[in-house]
Amino acid sequence: MSIYSLSLDGLSQESGALLRLAIECIELLDYFYDDPKRIKEALENKLPRPGNIAKKIKGKFESLRKHLNSAASHFSFDPIACMHLMNWKNGSLRYYQKFNETVLRQNLWTLFGVMRLLTYSAVRCLRFKNIFDIKLGKEIEEWKESGLKLAKEKMLQ
Repeated sequence: MSIYSLSLDGLSQESGALLRLAIECIELLDYFYDDPKRIKEALENKLPRPGNIAKKIKGKFESLRKHLNSAASHFSFDPIACMHLMNWKNGSLRYYQKFNETVLRQNLWTLFGVMRLLTYSAVRCLRFKNIFDIKLGKEIEEWKESGLKLAKEKMLQ
């Protein structure tokens, strides 16, 4: 995923726009799951706007979407959006990003969580249509468990 690559490059703020797209994908899959007839809307390019989809499914990401709007998806001089560009104590610009392992770990943990949600939403749709492969389900569960185990080990270091 590009979010992963951008995070490794110290460009996590820029990955926020992509994170927003991932969240919209999760909500779209939930929208289809709630009423599979809605897939026809996608095929006819007649889907509601993402905000309307979120309202219809009672989406849980409104506050995150608002944060991404102000801090990542659109240019802003807001201190939160520019925190990584300025040294606010002395008013100088930062010309490079200092590596911060804690920030990278948190960003990758967030990405893992979003990928788990995206996978869960996709699997729900596959199960609904009875095209879910049990082997795939076991692989997804193993991926989740190994990711959680790794994260726990790294947090204890």
